[in-house]
Amino acid sequence: PPLPIVPGGPPVVEVHGNTSILGNLASNGVLAATDVQTNTLTVKTTGSINNLTVNNLAGSGDRFTVVDANGNLKTGGPVPQTICTVAPWCTAGNTGTSPPTDFLGTTDAQDLVFKTDGNEQMRITSSGHIPTTNHPGNVGIGTDDPQKKLHVATTHTFCTSCPQSHQGIRLENHLLNPTSGKDYVSTWDLEPVLGGALSNSVPTQSVFMIGTPGSPVMTLTEQGGNVGIGTSSPQAKLDVNGDVNVTAGHQYFINGKPFTSSQWLQGINQNDIYYSSGNIGIGTNNPYANLHVNGTVIIGNTKGITGTHSDFLLAVDGKIVSKSTFVTVSNWQDKVFSNDYIPMSLDKVEEYYTKNKHLPDYPAEKEIIDNGLDLGSTATLQQKSIEEIMLYLVDMKKQMNTLKEQNKKLENEIEKMKQEK
Repeated sequence: PPLPIVPGGPPVVEVHGNTSILGNLASNGVLAATDVQTNTLTVKTTGSINNLTVNNLAGSGDRFTVVDANGNLKTGGPVPQTICTVAPWCTAGNTGTSPPTDFLGTTDAQDLVFKTDGNEQMRITSSGHIPTTNHPGNVGIGTDDPQKKLHVATTHTFCTSCPQSHQGIRLENHLLNPTSGKDYVSTWDLEPVLGGALSNSVPTQSVFMIGTPGSPVMTLTEQGGNVGIGTSSPQAKLDVNGDVNVTAGHQYFINGKPFTSSQWLQGINQNDIYYSSGNIGIGTNNPYANLHVNGTVIIGNTKGITGTHSDFLLAVDGKIVSKSTFVTVSNWQDKVFSNDYIPMSLDKVEEYYTKNKHLPDYPAEKEIIDNGLDLGSTATLQQKSIEEIMLYLVDMKKQMNTLKEQNKKLENEIEKMKQEK
């Protein structure tokens, strides 16, 4: 019968030196063997016979057998089905690894997947973007089908009040001052943003922003292809909210032609600029003068002209001083001196201005006050009046000459009559 085993007592079988055991050795206690030279227990195997057996294990499946720090041989829990045949990676880190041979990954044509809480968060593909399989090694964060070498995707549940500040990529650099202990940080975000005016809970705008957290420095819009600097909603192909500087020696182009920045120079007063050469066109790309405006021009505080003169080209709210002014007209009054021209009689003229308080053909006072004075039309009317006055004067001279002749005859007759008496 088996020898009784006393818990905590001395071993039932203790062997000093070498011994051989043929058959099975069953132990419900401690199996110990001491070799004064090596302090080892050697178990030899013949064929497929297990020479060391541990019975009465709970559960099923293979178990770990380890040696603790005191040299005790211990049996652990079940062996995981995915355990490698070589040393596994430990959750607390590894030592003694060899980069040429040790790695974290797969050895077959399968993707490497990283999960948290059972959900996939990152994937490195083995065969490239489906169906393209000749560019393997795409990395996907937030997507199981990365289409570029790095593909970062963010999925939102639609919510009008939810922040969308976690999409995109953040680049951050820290500079630590060892003396003060202060940490200086430079942080930049690359963010794809869906927004704009919502239509039936559908975003109408897709933009890409580059900037510091919450402060985009550059914005690119998908709709229209606009680029904004200093603004998150560019309204033109290039919309700059701020100053633009072209460094000396460089230039920018308009319609493919270089626009030399040196043509605009600073005046004696630093707040003044002037254009050094060439013509300036506003509303035209082919100016014919130093300043060629194809459109309206307002000088002064006039905000605009409405009513009769809404078709103006130049509006001046103030004085105009010039040494010479020319007004072009489509007709003049040389017809007054034509042989067939008959001016209005002075009696008719008197009758007209007595009734209307102004000369024939001239606008009334109220009309001029309401609509202004047309210099060309007024000059033409005044020239007509001057020429008609000349006709009246010439006619009056003729009449005076006739009267003089008649008066001379009468004087001669009177003198003759006196002599006959």
